[in-house]
Amino acid sequence: MSNVVIGQETGKIIDQVIAIVGGNIVLESEVEAQYIQYKMQGELPPNSNKSEIKCSLLETMLYQKLLLNQAELDSVEVSDGQVEAEMDRRLRP
Repeated sequence: MSNVVIGQETGKIIDQVIAIVGGNIVLESEVEAQYIQYKMQGELPPNSNKSEIKCSLLETMLYQKLLLNQAELDSVEVSDGQVEAEMDRRLRP
C-alpha cells in the first residue's frame, strides 16, 4: 500500500500514502502538517510523545475519511429535472 513520492534530484522520500479509506488517501505529509499545526498552537501537552500524538492524529483523520466515504456511499443523487418537477409540484396551488 505504500505509494512513495521520491525527489528526482535528491533521491529522498518526499511523501507517501500511509492509508486509503474508500477512494480517499491519507498522506504522511498531512499527518505531519496537523502535528506541526497543533505544536504551533500550543495544543500539545508538555511531556507528550510525538509518536503517540501522530498516531492519534492519524486515527482522527482515518475516522473523518471513513465518515466521508460512508456519506458518499449513502448519498442520493437527484437530477435537476427531478428537483424542478418537485418544486413545481409543491409550488402549484
